[in-house]
Amino acid sequence: MDNLSKSYLLTDYKILRQIQRRKYRRLTSPILAICLSLIITFLLRNLDYIYFPLLTITVASFVWYGYIMVSFRTKGRIVQPERGMMVSPIEGRIKSLRSGGEVHSIRISKAFIDVIEIRCPFPGEYTREGNNLTIMTDSESIHLLFHGKDITWIDAGFSWGAEGKRPYIFHSKDITWIDAGGSEKSAGGKHSYDDAVAGSVIGFMVGKGSCTINLPAVYTPEVTIAQIVFGGESVICPFTPVVS
Repeated sequence: MDNLSKSYLLTDYKILRQIQRRKYRRLTSPILAICLSLIITFLLRNLDYIYFPLLTITVASFVWYGYIMVSFRTKGRIVQPERGMMVSPIEGRIKSLRSGGEVHSIRISKAFIDVIEIRCPFPGEYTREGNNLTIMTDSESIHLLFHGKDITWIDAGFSWGAEGKRPYIFHSKDITWIDAGGSEKSAGGKHSYDDAVAGSVIGFMVGKGSCTINLPAVYTPEVTIAQIVFGGESVICPFTPVVS
């Protein structure tokens, strides 16, 4: 059991439950459309001219249902990231890798079928403002810019369910904490964390999106263009500064 806990990092069930709740809320509309079209088709089965329009609506509703299901794929267990390594914050493909001056710019593109978790790329201190993260290292700061229409942030500064602490949910630039009764209240502001765990879930991005990592030139990227990366597992670079 000890070996298993050291080898794998598990997503807290409360985070997975929040994701499932959001998914089920979005599935309500296509499920209702499917049921309604099937009922109307049965009631008006003798009217040939209405059969094909209703069939089209039914098929479209099933496609809509499938799209939402695929868009909410999660990965509840990952291999524990190695010490001293920066890992990819999201699952996707390396679309661009540019080096110039004092920074390497790495852009990861996420497709709608990729898992939705945003994971902490490196242990330690970081700040978040809006959809931008800044990681503080011993030598330089690393900036990560997230782009997407549906991004939710989760406070990684504490353990879910810890005594005296509340689960916080961050919705894009607006911050909302959710109390035990499930009601939401606004918080707002710039947030910093000093004890984040590498690979832990700090948010989720539903649908298409991207992440641009601005990496100081003192670090050497270990990824290539078109490479597929996995959130919390694929190594972006070792945190060993290059000695010039």
